[in-house]
Formats: sequence, C-alpha cells, structure tokens
Amino acid sequence: MLVFTLTRIFRHVRRQKATSLLCVVVLLLVSVFGNATAFYLLDHQNQEDLTYADALWYSVISITTIGYGDYYAKSGPARLCTIFFVVVIGLAAFSMLLGMAIDTVAKIALREERGMEPTLARNHILIVNFPSAARVLALIEELQAEPGRERQEIVLVNDDIDTLPFAIDRVNFVRGPVLDRRTYERAAIESAEMAIVLATSYEDPRSDAVVASASAVIDRLKPEIYLVAECLQTHHEMLFDTVHCDAIVNTLQISRNLLAQEVHDPGITQMVAQFTSNRTGPQLYTCEVPPAGSPLSYRELAIQLLQKDAHLICVNRGSLSYALFTDLQPAPGDRVAYSARQRFTWDQMAVETA
Repeated sequence: MLVFTLTRIFRHVRRQKATSLLCVVVLLLVSVFGNATAFYLLDHQNQEDLTYADALWYSVISITTIGYGDYYAKSGPARLCTIFFVVVIGLAAFSMLLGMAIDTVAKIALREERGMEPTLARNHILIVNFPSAARVLALIEELQAEPGRERQEIVLVNDDIDTLPFAIDRVNFVRGPVLDRRTYERAAIESAEMAIVLATSYEDPRSDAVVASASAVIDRLKPEIYLVAECLQTHHEMLFDTVHCDAIVNTLQISRNLLAQEVHDPGITQMVAQFTSNRTGPQLYTCEVPPAGSPLSYRELAIQLLQKDAHLICVNRGSLSYALFTDLQPAPGDRVAYSARQRFTWDQMAVETA
C-alpha cells in the first residue's frame, strides 16, 4: 500500500512540470551543498589547505561526472557522505535535470516544426495559404533570388499542413487559421515588410473569398504592409473593394492571355518567363516617379535608356497603362516599368540618362 501511494505521488509530481522542476533543483542543491559541507567538515583535517570553495568545486565536479581528481574524499565518513550525496542523490537529480532540459528543447523544436511557436523573424515576408508544395517552393526560390533579399526571412502561414514538406534556410512556418488574428500575431505581422496571399487551390470555388478575407485581416492588423493578393476570377475582384491591396494578381487571366498570345505570336511566353524571373538575364523592374517629377518626357527617357541597354516598357498611371510615350510627361506617382540588368531608383535612372 505504501509503495502504491508513493508511486501515485511520484507520477502526480512528474505531471506537474513546475513542481517537478522545483523538486529536482532542490535535490540538486541539497546534493551539492550537503556533499561540500560534509567533505569540508570531515576531511578538513586531512587536507589543511582545503577551503569551502574547494569543497563546492569538488561537489559540482563529482555530480557532473567530470571528476578531475584534484580533490577526493580520504576519510571513511567523507566517502560515505560522498556516496549518499553524490551517487544516490546528486547523479539522479542531475540526470533528471539534464533530461528535463533536453525534453524541453525537443518539445520546442517539435512545436516550431509544427508551426505552433511564435516566430522571431523581422522585416520578413508573409506567404499566406499553401496551395501546393511545388507552387510555394517556386515562389520562395524567386523571392530569395532577388538581389539584396537573399537573406530575408519568409514565414508561411496556413492551416493546411502539419509540417513543412521542405527545409530551406530562413523559411519559418506558423500553423493556424488564416482568418485568426492570433495566427498573424505568432507570425510577427507587426514587423513584417510585405504579405502575399495565395489562392487556396485552383479548384476551390471559395478561394477568392478566403483570400479577400485573409487580406482584410492583414490590412486591419497592419495597414502599412505591402499586400499582394491572388485572385482567380476577375468577376470576384469586387470582393477586394473594401480591402487595401497594393496589387491584385489575376493568375488565371494572365495564364489564359499568354496561351492565346503564344498561339498568334510564338516566343511571347519565353520572353515573359525570362523577364519575370529573378534567376535569368535582364528582368522587369518598376520605380515610382517622385513628387518633383522630371524635365524629360517619357519618350526622351526611353530613347536615352536604350543607350544603356535599359528599355522603358510601360507607364502605369492609376488604373491605366501606357505603352506609347509620344506626348506623355512624367507625373508624380507614376509607376514606370522597364527591363534592365539591375534595379534603378528614379534618381539613378535620371543619372543614367543624364
């Protein structure tokens, strides 16, 4: 009966983590100071230069099983105390404490792997939803191929997977509902630089509604974040009317347009694939015209950029895009798209064309 009662008490203490840790720490302290005190009192006469600090050193070294051999018990009573405090109590308490530490680290690592721990990322990119491993992996590779962003952290946010199917440096995972504020708090949205909300699936008829709702949550939590949303059906764009998205990408429409264009003009797809990839040749870039504007017209700018192997492609002004620049003058807020071997700010473009 006594053994049964003690077993129940031991199991209850083990379940109470804080109590268990406290008990182990207390046992370890009793072992360290008990052995040090006994060693000092019983062997002080045999080792006249022995101090209490030396006794503490001997006690710690013995319990941690290092055992340098510079101090050891000589008298019989001191050796008996060493057996009791070090072997019986100390080694058991130290082993339990070490096991608790390893278990805690392992649980934290497992929770991180399953996306349950808050991320410590800063100035990172959020990728919301997980349509497929191939799509997300390709997107991550493109983002990390951008010059200057190779070491930028990326945090995946979704509740579709239990663990990441791939391991990439500086890519973290937060699991949770994409419409829950607490999920984004664990993803450190307050320090995120931009967010990309992907479609849940090309076959999911509710995808655009989910993307619009997730975008609304992100916009509410951090209005200044740069937000890009993927919309599958153009007639669903009205779902985003109340959400401040910096860009809405109609993936399927772009894909349809490219397919039709490639039929009539072979090579268009190859050009678009090269210009929109961060991993091959010249790329497409954009820059914004500053409030001061420019004394040059876009036509003059386009002609001078050609001399530097840079090509002015179009100008986005509000919802309109201009590909002909005969009489078009730069206006503050215009978004200029160009192809080049490197990214330019507007001031750098002005220097390049001066």
